[in-house]
Amino acid sequence: MPSIIQMMENCDLLVFAAPVYFDTMASDMKKMFERLMPTLGPVFEYRDKRTYHLPTSTKLPEAINILLCGNPERQCLESISKTLGRIIKNMQGKILGEFLFPSSHLAVTNPELLAGQIKALTKAGKEIVSSGRISRQTISAANREYIKDPEAIIDQMNQIFQELRNQNL
Repeated sequence: MPSIIQMMENCDLLVFAAPVYFDTMASDMKKMFERLMPTLGPVFEYRDKRTYHLPTSTKLPEAINILLCGNPERQCLESISKTLGRIIKNMQGKILGEFLFPSSHLAVTNPELLAGQIKALTKAGKEIVSSGRISRQTISAANREYIKDPEAIIDQMNQIFQELRNQNL
């Protein structure tokens, strides 16, 4: 972990890409964040009606979050989004952009539905490299709604799982 912390402290941008399970982050990601505790000092500060650790590093991290889940509704991504926001704020960092991919399997089964979002995500990468920021228009385009009928997506998911079960019989 010390080498990972050193890389994180020396990087220009943190990218947190996470699958969402049961409306939260996977245990490996949670363990990684818990192991970042040495980057926070034993001194606290009270601001904005919250208690914060003061970081040991003088460099404040900037981050983007890429979150994906199998379910079609964006609500499944809300709790991890808030959790990552709190963690980054505790590190006195700043989220430059967040990109949400519900029903992420559609990138394989129906890639045309996400083509615009993937294109906007690519543009976001170019913007962050060239200017250090991502425009609101690009973030909006990358997070546009692409699921019109959540129940149809669930039916498709159930069909895929049924076919997989049948193959294993």
